[in-house]
Amino acid sequence: MLARNARSVDEYPFPLFDFASHIEACTRWKLSPDEDPPTATRSHWDTAVVYAWLLWRWELARLTGADHRLGNFELIERWFEREPLRDRWRGWRVVVRKCGWPGSRHWPRWARLLRQASPQLWIYAAGSELLFSLPSLSTSCGRLAPDAKWNRVRDWLPVGQHDLTNQRARWRALASEIVRNYQEFVAETRLPLGSSDAKSPSLLRETQREAIPRMVDQEA
Repeated sequence: MLARNARSVDEYPFPLFDFASHIEACTRWKLSPDEDPPTATRSHWDTAVVYAWLLWRWELARLTGADHRLGNFELIERWFEREPLRDRWRGWRVVVRKCGWPGSRHWPRWARLLRQASPQLWIYAAGSELLFSLPSLSTSCGRLAPDAKWNRVRDWLPVGQHDLTNQRARWRALASEIVRNYQEFVAETRLPLGSSDAKSPSLLRETQREAIPRMVDQEA
């Protein structure tokens, strides 16, 4: 219906008819998980991730009023700026309470992260960064590039246990860290309606709720 009623192709970040047919196929499979997926090819899943990335960027730019030409993290920073300070404090209080004294070694890093966003938004940011990098794994045998980027993304998480530099399956190790942090600090500590979580881009929330946990299960 959206594709048929679209006012202008230029209003959206991709052709809506192609996007709608892809969504329809994925929705049928989600509602009937015992049936075969619409296609088993890796390119199908890569296309879905690219659509999610384009829609995520479009949604963030509209929510924040930012220039759509900004980089991914620059858009995330614009999103961070809209979060009320009280939501930041509330989120980090939960982290400190749950981690207790053993978490004190993280306090300097937590203080730096608190200046910009709540742990919930940092976890969403890490999840989106990994998810939108997955198509590149198709051509790299499932290995993340051996640079400092992924340890930096890991440091966005409230609690990170693995040094990804020496991990043979870096993306799975990072995905597991993201899922664990999501379950510990987001799923069980949902912010009330009207707070930053309710205002966050829908696809960014879905990154943690469905996409990455499923990928970890399939690759395990």
